[in-house]
Amino acid sequence: MRAPCVTYYHGNASAASDRLGGDLARLCSTAKKDTLLSLAKSLGVAVPAMERGYAHNEYTPEQIGWRRGTGEMLVFDLRTTGLGTRFADVAPWLGVPDQVLQAGYARSELADHYLEQYLSAGGPSVSKEDLMRETRLLWQHSHLDGLNWWHEHALMGIESSEDADKGRSMCRQRLEEELKHLLETLPQ
Repeated sequence: MRAPCVTYYHGNASAASDRLGGDLARLCSTAKKDTLLSLAKSLGVAVPAMERGYAHNEYTPEQIGWRRGTGEMLVFDLRTTGLGTRFADVAPWLGVPDQVLQAGYARSELADHYLEQYLSAGGPSVSKEDLMRETRLLWQHSHLDGLNWWHEHALMGIESSEDADKGRSMCRQRLEEELKHLLETLPQ
């Protein structure tokens, strides 16, 4: 895993300089930038210290199903499975803020279902609070690290894009949206 602090620092400097537009400059020049930098530093310590476990790494609705007779969960496309930070595979679903999640279920309901499946598959006992805390930290880490991709492509464009200006504009928009989502998870 990349150190999110480095990713955030370089992206923030570029955005704050107004190279990516006034809206991002305003987002990055607020008091939140110091809070985000502190978050990045703390995530660089917290995430590597988390327990390890077996993770699917592409845990999305199209990659799972249920056996009709038993209700047992089935996972497809196992090429990305392996050892990693426990709960990394469900962090995009359980760590995301409720207002951002578009799955039709509240995170709490998803967490109850996941814990039931996790424990029935032999996973070690874990509290729902720990699951929610760890997945939030993992989501924040992934989200902060992902800002780097949007930042780079907002400046340089997407290589496969036929319309480079349109591609850069879309990346700037996504960078702004993703940064706003991350800011929503921080204490006021």
